[in-house]
Amino acid sequence: MSSTETPIVADEPRPSDRRASIDLATGCEPTTDRLQCMEVVGGNGATHRKIETTGLDVTIFSRPHESDPYGGDVHYLTGCASGRITRIVVADVAGHGASVAERARQLRDIARDNVNHIRHQRMVKRTNREFSDDDRGTGFATGVFVTLFQPTGGLRLCNAGHPPPFLFTAETGEWSSFSDPERRNLPLGVVPDTTFHELTRRMELGDAVLIVTDGLLESRDGDGSMLGSDGLEKWLGEFGTPSDDLVARIAARVLERTDGEPGDDLTLLLLRKNDNRVGTRDQLLAPVRYLTDLVGLRSSK
Repeated sequence: MSSTETPIVADEPRPSDRRASIDLATGCEPTTDRLQCMEVVGGNGATHRKIETTGLDVTIFSRPHESDPYGGDVHYLTGCASGRITRIVVADVAGHGASVAERARQLRDIARDNVNHIRHQRMVKRTNREFSDDDRGTGFATGVFVTLFQPTGGLRLCNAGHPPPFLFTAETGEWSSFSDPERRNLPLGVVPDTTFHELTRRMELGDAVLIVTDGLLESRDGDGSMLGSDGLEKWLGEFGTPSDDLVARIAARVLERTDGEPGDDLTLLLLRKNDNRVGTRDQLLAPVRYLTDLVGLRSSK
């Protein structure tokens, strides 16, 4: 990781990302980047990319509805001062245009302010509170918050009314729903002071989590049949062990069954556990980055 002391915010999809999302069915490879310490990466534009972090390989595919440059699906990845903490947030925001852009900026700022917190409950509560404060009634969103602490492999996942992610267990070679039916959370922005439950798991090398938005699950084929969670789980069973091209294969199959237009934004994120570790240089620079960030946050308020 680099020694960048200030956050890098990448909201705009690069031309190569746009081409990859449009030409996905032709087999275009995603771009590959490395998440830097104190970096915030993401947005709500069309993209197809792979991001390596300390602990996770994250492959992202996002295609706004009707090939618009920006949509209602928002995602961000963050890295902490040392690289030990990787956080991913995915949200499906109600509305279009300026209201979604505002929510994307809010979510980016909240993610930025919480890069060094090991647990994400503070971020979830703040997101819910700020979305609830919208007097226009456009604050509703579903979302998934994921935090990996690399030294232990501990992963925490909070699902706020979003379609349940899928979990791949390398030991068994099987996919399953990553959810608890008895502890469902409300979407973000519905009740200001609600409690959000989370799931925890120790991630082993080769384990993976797949997060999708409802545009994928609600896609229909020519006969009007909806894919649904059961249909996606069947596909995952056919694909087996997740590889770098899993999201591309799923997205291409959805685009094929819908004649190129799923009817909504389409977003997939695959998080695969890797064996990357924090380097000595980043360990030494972490206190400096943390203090610099703390001073910067205080001076901006």
